[in-house]
Amino acid sequence: MLECDFWRHGEITRLLLACDEELYPIVVCALMTGMRQGEILRLRWEHIDLANGIIYVLRTKSGAPREIPIASKLSTVLKGLIKGDGGPVFTLLAYQVQRRFAGACKLAGIEGFHFHDLRPHLRIPLRHAYQ
Repeated sequence: MLECDFWRHGEITRLLLACDEELYPIVVCALMTGMRQGEILRLRWEHIDLANGIIYVLRTKSGAPREIPIASKLSTVLKGLIKGDGGPVFTLLAYQVQRRFAGACKLAGIEGFHFHDLRPHLRIPLRHAYQ
């Protein structure tokens, strides 16, 4: 499967529809921010500034912290997760994400796609389309 084919034929919508309620916000976060799975799963509420629309990523692969703008779609999703107790934003473990993501891809009819492929290095138009 070619990268451009994934986006051109509406698979992203099918993938999102195939995600369960715990996986969906993780996939949206990956799509909207380009964050790596580990960065997403390490997110804590104190790293998210919804009022100013910024996610603070403190531990990155490069070692340099960074700030990521929060698109309106992601903001809505994150607001729906707030439980008021602080702590981790997401509770799934990496192996659970991998297993559920593979299942969602299968359900959506998407082959040869991995979580890492969600990182939108060159998919700026996609991010803007879902804002």
